[in-house]
Amino acid sequence: MGVFNRGQDINRDIAMVKRINHV
Repeated sequence: MGVFNRGQDINRDIAMVKRINHV
């Protein structure tokens, strides 16, 4: 996973992580 390699995808990764943690 290269989150740091991307800029706008970071927001998408954060949203997914927040949803997983919310579960």
